[in-house]
Amino acid sequence: MVGLVEYGSRALLNAAFGSESTGELDCADPMLDTSDSLMLLLADAAFDARLPERGDTA
Repeated sequence: MVGLVEYGSRALLNAAFGSESTGELDCADPMLDTSDSLMLLLADAAFDARLPERGDTA
């Protein structure tokens, strides 16, 4: 399970569930579409592994 939570209100914006064979990055990838350019995204250090693949910048 991976969740996207708003820091101030602690509102759950999005969540993804997968099987044990599904990795966290595969669950988290669709949630990046939930965020917009006005949001500051704080994530575990391993979650930046997909940025070059998506064409985003850090």
